[in-house]
Amino acid sequence: MRKVLILFLIVFSAVFTAGCSADNKENATKALLSEQQGTYSGYVFWNGESDLMNLNKELLGIVNSDEVMSTIRFSKLNFISMEDDSQTYDYVKLFDIKKSPTLLIFDTEKIILETNNFEDIYSLAGKLKQN
Repeated sequence: MRKVLILFLIVFSAVFTAGCSADNKENATKALLSEQQGTYSGYVFWNGESDLMNLNKELLGIVNSDEVMSTIRFSKLNFISMEDDSQTYDYVKLFDIKKSPTLLIFDTEKIILETNNFEDIYSLAGKLKQN
């Protein structure tokens, strides 16, 4: 009987943990969404292997280009260290981020771009322009 109880507790813990992870990803996504219709929020996850100054320069060069600015209006554009333990959510784990840099772009409802190449923003701008 004791073995059955232990097995039940293990299964219950696994199911409960899986449920919490799903809730945490949903809550983490909500925290990253753009708050205003027609705008987007972007987050660059980086680690010490990437040069933050060069990443910032490259991203701003693309975001401030005429091609992107005419289509995508960012309400937020933040850099988050992959080693930062002070974040409300473990975004790296929840979004399965493995490479630096990783850019996530959200509209008001969902993630619309996940990439390791900032130039993919041009493709997103072209796609949004067609809609």
